[in-house]
Amino acid sequence: MPRKGTVELARRSVVRQTNLEISSVRETDAGRFTCLADGRRHEHSLSVVSVFVSVHPSAVLKLNDEATLQCEVKGQPQGCEVKWKSPNTKSPTNPSTVQLKPVTNSHNGAWECIVTCGSSTFSESLTITVQEPPTTTTPPITRKNITSFVTRSKGALLLAAQGEEGRNHQVAAEGRAIPPQDLPLTSRQGSS
Repeated sequence: MPRKGTVELARRSVVRQTNLEISSVRETDAGRFTCLADGRRHEHSLSVVSVFVSVHPSAVLKLNDEATLQCEVKGQPQGCEVKWKSPNTKSPTNPSTVQLKPVTNSHNGAWECIVTCGSSTFSESLTITVQEPPTTTTPPITRKNITSFVTRSKGALLLAAQGEEGRNHQVAAEGRAIPPQDLPLTSRQGSS
C-alpha cells in the first residue's frame, strides 16, 4: 500500500492489515488522512492533543500566598472542554486557569487537568504542597531582680514586689489587695 505525506512521517508509519500506525506521534502529524480500500476512499482525521500543566510561582506554596494553575492544550479540536479537578472534589469544576487567592489547606494535594473531546479524555496532573507557617511559641516570662518593700503604716503590714518588667505586683494589707500605685514610693523602705 503506497504511503504519502512528509518523508519524516512516512518513515514513522507502517500499515498493519487495514490500520495505519504512526509511532512517536507529534503535533505536526495532525491532519486528514485518506485510505483507499476496496476501490473506495475513506477519510480519517488525526488530532494530536498535548496537555501541559503548570503552577506559578511554584508547586510549593505557603498559606495565604497567591498562585495560578494553568492547563495549556495544543492541537485542541473545536468542541473540547478543559477543566481542573481539585484535590477535594470528585468531578472537574474549575476552568483551564485557576487562581488560588489566597492559598488554603484545601488546595494541598493532586490537581488534575482533564481535557474532554467527545468521548475521548486526556489528563495531566500536578501536586500542590501547602506549607504551614512555622509555629512560634512565646517563652515564659522570667522574673529577675525582684525588689521587696515592707512598711508598717497605722498597724498594717504592707508588702510590694516589683520585677524588671513591672509585672506581678503583690500587695496585701489586712487581708485585702492594694494596687501598687496607691503605695507612696518614698516611704516604702526603712519605715517601721
